[in-house]
Amino acid sequence: MNRDRFLARGLLHAALAGEWEAGAIEARLGEAVPLGRWGPLARRLAAGPELMELSDPLVAWIQTLASLRTALRNGATVRRWFIEPARMRMGPWPVPALPAVGDVAEALNLSIDDLAWFADEKGLERHASTPPLWHYHYHWVTKASGGARLGPPPRWVLPTPATRTT
Repeated sequence: MNRDRFLARGLLHAALAGEWEAGAIEARLGEAVPLGRWGPLARRLAAGPELMELSDPLVAWIQTLASLRTALRNGATVRRWFIEPARMRMGPWPVPALPAVGDVAEALNLSIDDLAWFADEKGLERHASTPPLWHYHYHWVTKASGGARLGPPPRWVLPTPATRTT
């Protein structure tokens, strides 16, 4: 990846990583790439709709800006990479917004610890030899057209947090 594209991506990551307001965007841009005047870029970004993700056309547009060229001549580099927060997009289906792990746990009527157990963050199921720790049960199903596929067990049983042994 060439230097100007690298710098443009770093700036866009910073822009996406928080509040969509010119002052906040400018502050993040300055923290990501200190050598540069990012006020005009922040104002232009904030004037448009809030962006949800990194896009190649936007990275290419940032590469064409005079402020990026000036920053590159001054030896600018990305000093801090921002990670954009996970955001839920609203699609065509009527589903509730669950933007955070706590919201998912609440919707499922689980504690965050129980949700983490079901998600098997520690990879315990991989090494479990007893059924209470198996989150998913699989078996081969013969297809009518021949061949086989992986499918659910004949009687689907979902373990409950009360049966877990951690």
